[in-house]
Amino acid sequence: MEKKKHETTIQLEQQCQRIADEIYTGQYDFEEDSNYDEPCAADYLKDILDYRITISRDKEYIGSRILVAFGGPNIWINTVDKCVEGYWGSDAVKRYYYKDNLGVDDYMEQLYECS
Repeated sequence: MEKKKHETTIQLEQQCQRIADEIYTGQYDFEEDSNYDEPCAADYLKDILDYRITISRDKEYIGSRILVAFGGPNIWINTVDKCVEGYWGSDAVKRYYYKDNLGVDDYMEQLYECS
């Protein structure tokens, strides 16, 4: 017997896929009142809730985990594994992107280098 997915699982899958697609395509709902002239990682990540940067023992940047949703679902962008990880109750979802056309990882590396 096939188990029916809960509505929250479907919503989590859709949210993670949308974020992965935005990173892959470099396109998202860009607001015209933005401080930027075109879609970019700085604008996309302006409301991040938290982030964790992974570095090597030589202090070289490896990647980041960026918390973009919290409370209902918790959703992280993981630039090391190139995926969006979502958690809601006992549900866990990963959606991969194969290219970062938005420049999220580059932006986070610059953030690390400036600190």
